[in-house]
Amino acid sequence: MSTPPQYSTLLSTLYDEQAPIGELGRGTHYSILRSTTSYADNLEPSAKINVHDFALIWDEDHDTRVIDAIEMMYVRNLLSPVLFLGERKGGLTTLVDPLLYNDQEKQHTYMSEMAEICGSLPDSWSSTVNFFDPSMPMCTEEPRMLINSGADKIDVYLKNINNLWNLGIKKYKPSIACV
Repeated sequence: MSTPPQYSTLLSTLYDEQAPIGELGRGTHYSILRSTTSYADNLEPSAKINVHDFALIWDEDHDTRVIDAIEMMYVRNLLSPVLFLGERKGGLTTLVDPLLYNDQEKQHTYMSEMAEICGSLPDSWSSTVNFFDPSMPMCTEEPRMLINSGADKIDVYLKNINNLWNLGIKKYKPSIACV
């Protein structure tokens, strides 16, 4: 098994598809990225450092410029609620934990900060933010900006990725015993 590429010095790549597998959208494939965070999925500070796994959904061009936006999100402490993120047609779509999305004030602030990040990129992108709740069917508009396909197929695809990787914030477990 080959080592997945490291797209950033701030993130680890746990899994990486370089090209589409199957036929969904226009070349849809994904990577699983991991960061550390001292924030909860609702952007509240946490007393402990945790790990955060999220899916980066690629389209046919595998545009790595999206990493610049992700790094900006990371250093501004905006990454912790993210479950899915992807760039398609000049727009960055972010699907966050419902805990953040259901807080109207935090949601508004988060959307404004995401628009600011996307507007500051060398090739300015639009920004769309919605939530992902695996217990609910997907809404139709925002996920279509993430993947060019029908809502039912998008719903199954994203839920399968979430089932495989248990996306979100997890307790950090050291790989060696701490002395």
